[in-house]
Amino acid sequence: MMHLFHNLVGFGSFKVALAGLLKLEIILHLATYFEYPPAKISELRETPGEKGLVMATLMEERGQINSNDISPLLLALDKLKLFGIMSSTRNLFELHTGKKNPEPLPEPQSRGKTKLFLEYLKSTYTLWFNKIQPIPYIRDHVACVDDIYIETGMEVTKRSPSNEKDLNPDVGSRTKKLKSYRDVFSDNVISSNRVILHGDAGYGKSCFTLKAAHDWCTGNISSPLKDVGIFILLPLRLLGDLSSLFLAISLLLMPGESRLTEDDIIEVLNNSCSVVILLDGYDEYPDKDSGVGTDIIKLTAGTMFANFKVITCTRSSCIPQDLDPRTVFIRLTGFDDNAKDEYIHRAVVGEHNEEAADRIKRLLSSSHVISDICQVPLFCVMFAHIANKEKDLVKFTSVTTFFRYMLTCFYNHMWRKKDTASSKKRNESPADHTKLNKVVFYDLTGSTQQIVWDKHEFKNKIGSKCYDELIEIGILLEDEVMEVNNTPGVSVHEHIRRREIVRFYHKLFAEWYAANYLADCARSVFTMWLNKTFERVNPLDLQFVFRFACGLNTKASQRIIEYLRKIDDGQSFASLCFFEQMGSEEDIIDTAKQMCSDGMVIGCSDSRLLQRSNIQILDIASKGQIPVTYLQLKDSFHKIDGSNIILSSGLDLPCPLSVATISIIKASDDLENKRVRNEEPSFQNDQESEDVTVSQDTVTKLLQYGLKSRALKELTFEGHMLPLSFPPESIPDLQSKDIKISWKLLNFEFRLDLQSGNWKMDDIKTIRKTILPTVSLENFISRKRETATILLLANGTYHNMVIPCLHFLGSFDTIYDNNIKLQSGLVVACPASVRRVHLAATGNESSRCHEDRALTEEDVLAIFQYSLQSQTLAEIIFEDYLLPLKFDHDGIQEELKSRRIKVYWRLNHRQCFLELESGLWKHHDVHYVQSIRDTCSRTVKFTKNQKASLQYSNIQLLVIASNHDIQIHGLHLIHTFGTTDGITLSLRSGVAVPKVSVKSIRITKQYTDSSTADENEINEEQIEGLLQYGLQSEYFCKLSFQECLLPLTFRPLSEELQTKARAVRVSWCLCDRKFLLDSESGQWKVKKADMASLQDRCSRDIFIENTASVLRQRSTIQELVIASNNTIPIRRLCLRESFQDIDGEDIVLTTGLRLQILTSVETIEIRAEGREISDTVIGGILKYAIQSHNLKEMKFYHCLLPFSIPVPDIRESLRSKKVIVYWYPSYNLGHNYQLHLHSGHWLRAGLVEITDKQYDEEVTSLF
Repeated sequence: MMHLFHNLVGFGSFKVALAGLLKLEIILHLATYFEYPPAKISELRETPGEKGLVMATLMEERGQINSNDISPLLLALDKLKLFGIMSSTRNLFELHTGKKNPEPLPEPQSRGKTKLFLEYLKSTYTLWFNKIQPIPYIRDHVACVDDIYIETGMEVTKRSPSNEKDLNPDVGSRTKKLKSYRDVFSDNVISSNRVILHGDAGYGKSCFTLKAAHDWCTGNISSPLKDVGIFILLPLRLLGDLSSLFLAISLLLMPGESRLTEDDIIEVLNNSCSVVILLDGYDEYPDKDSGVGTDIIKLTAGTMFANFKVITCTRSSCIPQDLDPRTVFIRLTGFDDNAKDEYIHRAVVGEHNEEAADRIKRLLSSSHVISDICQVPLFCVMFAHIANKEKDLVKFTSVTTFFRYMLTCFYNHMWRKKDTASSKKRNESPADHTKLNKVVFYDLTGSTQQIVWDKHEFKNKIGSKCYDELIEIGILLEDEVMEVNNTPGVSVHEHIRRREIVRFYHKLFAEWYAANYLADCARSVFTMWLNKTFERVNPLDLQFVFRFACGLNTKASQRIIEYLRKIDDGQSFASLCFFEQMGSEEDIIDTAKQMCSDGMVIGCSDSRLLQRSNIQILDIASKGQIPVTYLQLKDSFHKIDGSNIILSSGLDLPCPLSVATISIIKASDDLENKRVRNEEPSFQNDQESEDVTVSQDTVTKLLQYGLKSRALKELTFEGHMLPLSFPPESIPDLQSKDIKISWKLLNFEFRLDLQSGNWKMDDIKTIRKTILPTVSLENFISRKRETATILLLANGTYHNMVIPCLHFLGSFDTIYDNNIKLQSGLVVACPASVRRVHLAATGNESSRCHEDRALTEEDVLAIFQYSLQSQTLAEIIFEDYLLPLKFDHDGIQEELKSRRIKVYWRLNHRQCFLELESGLWKHHDVHYVQSIRDTCSRTVKFTKNQKASLQYSNIQLLVIASNHDIQIHGLHLIHTFGTTDGITLSLRSGVAVPKVSVKSIRITKQYTDSSTADENEINEEQIEGLLQYGLQSEYFCKLSFQECLLPLTFRPLSEELQTKARAVRVSWCLCDRKFLLDSESGQWKVKKADMASLQDRCSRDIFIENTASVLRQRSTIQELVIASNNTIPIRRLCLRESFQDIDGEDIVLTTGLRLQILTSVETIEIRAEGREISDTVIGGILKYAIQSHNLKEMKFYHCLLPFSIPVPDIRESLRSKKVIVYWYPSYNLGHNYQLHLHSGHWLRAGLVEITDKQYDEEVTSLF
């Protein structure tokens, strides 16, 4: 790869030189600093060859180095303290490019640029979101987006709406509804950093972006954007010929007087830890199809600023290509009735004008057509404002009639204003739009779509009168933008210039005028030439051009519908155009015949308008007896109510009387497929990830629904979960008609046998291929696949096929009514011809279901009875289950024996068989005993991370060893000891270890920080139980504890246990200290050889600190107790922030440990860190202390003690022992008090009693 750069100079040669500096360790540090995705970091680590060049290229792509600036890289090296590399990099850049890079900016300067950048952004956004015009001609109604924004419906799906053909057909488009638009920005809901927010024209994408900008600028407390450092909103329609993101930000978002350069913007973005970039109108982006790798393309692909959240808004028909694979798609679904009502109150009539609101709502619901049209927020907004102004509204039959009326209102409003201004009425008509229609049509349908024009050029093309009229109405909007002039030879001053542009208020208006041109062509041009005109219009992007054209001209509609029916995926557009057309009843029926000949599809993502159009076509077909090949309900079936199907949109679908095939289809669940592939979905899951079986009652009603059709030949269910059988009496009418009921599940198709009510498959070859040689029911496969396997198994039995093996891999749950019930809830009957039944607890390694399973004797016997239903049974195998070590059920065992059925148990790759005579598990291998002897010569460990099956396997080995009188060197329980009753030893996993021939037992790391000291302590009863358990073995001689919490002392053991335990050594290792138990006295001791070192430690200061672990504190306490019991003087004991309370005769520490009375301590210090100690507690502490025979001093630091100590008997004891009690309210050792043991008052220096005022001052200083 290096040779590509040999002949380069300047920046290219710099990158080659830089690559030589970037060793792997530095590359990984930089990638982590720049927050590259984990996958990209792994790729860098594993890339063969020139890793440095790959890193240099990545940094260039992500804007961290470029030919003019490498300051982000220098800043990163500075932060990583790689000063040598930083200096070399700067020198190389200057050497190769001749340009100098400044030193990394100091933090205050960097922060100053960020502050200025944020001020500029907020100033620009404030101008944008404060001048919203809900309807073009109402110039006096300019609102803030916060006052008019209404929540619209949003659905999340993993599937791209424009790339469905490229996806696996098993991966569906299951959606998840968002509760609020704010969820788009919440990492708890959508974790992906790449989001596509799409919707059809007029669904409020741009309004959403302005509402987000408002939330960020105002710091809306309910919005996740309040925590975002930088928010970038770019209207992509203005980014033509701007390939640089940073230049676009500079030109569009920074004011003309901005002091920030592009380099400053790069620096600010690279140093920000939280950035959201919102790209508005990708469908209007001029360079989207240019093939140029602009920064916008890189952002959507995830190759630039991968750690930033990038949300791209676009029409559903114009999804970017080459997206980041983790991209999440959010679809805008429009206004429901609640949203319409809220908008009317908030933005049109006011909160309390119910009369006006009710009038508009009545008009909205006056026809299904207008109700469906106003699902589109733009249409709803315009209708509501027009209805509020206009007293008499015409009846709308289509979007075209609505749009035409809306434009009429615009013109009437303009003319009324002119009449009012001139005080005389004049008759006017709209300007000629012929030129406008043609210009807009060819610009919208060109190879590079144009929706923004130069003001003067556009005005000259369409005419001044037409232009001025549309500007006055508000349909056209003028604007001014900054643009880059790349003409060779231009001066620096002219490089960036201002340009006046014009655009439509909304792209829909442009489509209206283009449709007028198309309608004129379609009714007059010869058909052979017309198709070329049609082919210019992409229905995915410009569907309203076709729809409006159909509504404008009857002849045009017939030709357009015929054309759309013939193109790929044109059926849905044809249906919408059918809804728009105007013509005679005969023309409409002829068009309906053409559309029905290829069948009908109603999808869940179809708008209500499209669904209603299809229902209307079906109704015409039913009344006119027009044959319909098929009707598919794709994810749109919701329920059946009475005689109609209710779609997911809420529309009623009466039974179509002329449909030959009805298919009710449910796409496969994307979330379920991701679970199978061991992947996590990139948005937070809801409760829809499991398939729900359609009830028998619902299916029966659907069958009765289909029977109403006189033409129905087949009713098909695809992808749904249905009951595995039906009572034949529930479907009597079907038996008298020749109607096929089929169920397509995955790649299999079953037909309903109307006589038996069972699902049958006649394809013997497919059944044999699927169930032979082994039928596997696996817990990690989908429920649909389990269902299909059960049906195939039943059909194999029906066709008398011998089934070699029925394998349950982690799927067995229980025996129910002599059938096996799976963990999914499905039930499997025992095939009469199965030879082997194999139950495995875990399945294969890719499964997530690794939970171990313990089966009781009753469970195993029930499985025996289930398996014995097969007439050809030869073997039963249990794998990785925990089974009883012995069976005693003569009847079952005798039947198994008489039929010569073998029973095997495999556990951790060891296999044994059940000896049916004795009920014991045995091994075939004659060398197995010797292998057990070898294993038991070493310590057998039980750890907390071991699976229960492994623990059980080890126990099985220990039991067999004991039965062969093999000595077991030792048991080592590492964080696994549970309890013992002296007979068995129970582990924390619930597995029990019976009596075994063990020599030593060791318990390690029983303590966990998540519990209190009392919960973690192994008490006296448990220790005695461990001794009794071990003493069952004649070899037992050692019991040891390591890093455990044990009692400080024991009550003496019983005489019988003492006698047996004399030969047993009990030791306790704790924090590098070792203690031995004296079984007669119950005291812990140290070896005589260790006594001198204990005395040496006690001659120095001993601290018990709050920051020390519980085990460290217990070790220190145990040493203190041993020292006290052996009258070893303890020079000074300091409780540093560890004192909690006094309880009886013990001090309680903050960890819950207790410090018993120490009779040989000389000085006790308590450091309480600003705490107030009551007179009761201080009295208890002093009473505790005077039990020491050697006590000389008591000291209290940094705490508030009572004004006086009212315990004369304790003071007298202290005085008789000449003990001095000091109080240091702070750590200023020169500022202290001494307790006057006669009066109980505190004395200052010079033995002067403290006054009330002085005590109050101490209280104030502490608190």
